Amino acid sequence: MITYLLTFVTSFFIFMSSAWAVTSSQCPGEEGYTYTNSRNSNSPSTGGFISYDADITDDIWLGRNAAICGFSSVTDGARVTGRAVICGDALVHGNKVRITGHSRVCGNAEVTGTAVLSGYISITSGFYSAGKHSNTYKEPQKTKGQLRSEAQAAVGHMINMINGDFSYYTFTTSGEKRMYFNKGLDFQQDSLSDPCRIKLKEVTTKESYMDMTYARIPYQRHIMRFNLKDFHTHTPKLHRSYKTFSGEQMSKLFIGRNKGIKTESLIKKRYHNGTKTSTDYSNTVRYGFTLISRENSSLEASRRVISESIKACVAYHRY
Repeated sequence: MITYLLTFVTSFFIFMSSAWAVTSSQCPGEEGYTYTNSRNSNSPSTGGFISYDADITDDIWLGRNAAICGFSSVTDGARVTGRAVICGDALVHGNKVRITGHSRVCGNAEVTGTAVLSGYISITSGFYSAGKHSNTYKEPQKTKGQLRSEAQAAVGHMINMINGDFSYYTFTTSGEKRMYFNKGLDFQQDSLSDPCRIKLKEVTTKESYMDMTYARIPYQRHIMRFNLKDFHTHTPKLHRSYKTFSGEQMSKLFIGRNKGIKTESLIKKRYHNGTKTSTDYSNTVRYGFTLISRENSSLEASRRVISESIKACVAYHRY
């Protein structure tokens, strides 16, 4: 279990994407750009789609119908042609590497050296440094039930990883305790028919410390409902770290959402005198949320499982 502080980003903090962003059916839910081969030569040519989060070097060759998706890396003169797709966290590098046909190199697979992949071969792991690897058999398209099972498993794994509590102090510049925070996060799958519909209950407890006494801040419960299919698969990414007043090193993970989609949102507060309030924010457009943690490695692990959950949900809803 990993603990976090979660903050939803409203319309006041709009996630901006490039006005020139393009998409590709080979990389569902991702934005990117069209690559230009030999851009600095006298005969540049139009290549395929590259996700904004992919890592490439300018010396690769990418066929017009090929694509580089996710957080994959294609470097050092590698050639990807035909309708081949590189995705996930795959590594492809070397000027003698050839990936063509309907090949798919995804997951944590690595292709280098003199390896050649063709046909309908699909790999998600392993190290390929030499030889020709091909598959003439085209795998059958997954059924709606299979896609639903994959989404169910991916979202369940994500929920188990990120649910939990997070607490910390902030301090004044003189080193005195200023505010105590405790956040409890409870992600749940909210629909028997759609594994991607999420109910999030965020409980916040705060106490301020002034003049040698604690002042209790209203207890707050925030309930939100949203669907993971509405998030961008390419945006779960780590932002730069920052420090709290106490000097603790914190990291942030932002998960961006498609523009213009409203979130069911209800905030309930309970004051120390027993007074209760309830505010409905269901008409508010929210552009994503941020996880904050002391552990950078924890956020990196969460980035991977959240991204996989979003991809599974996008695939399930595209069927």
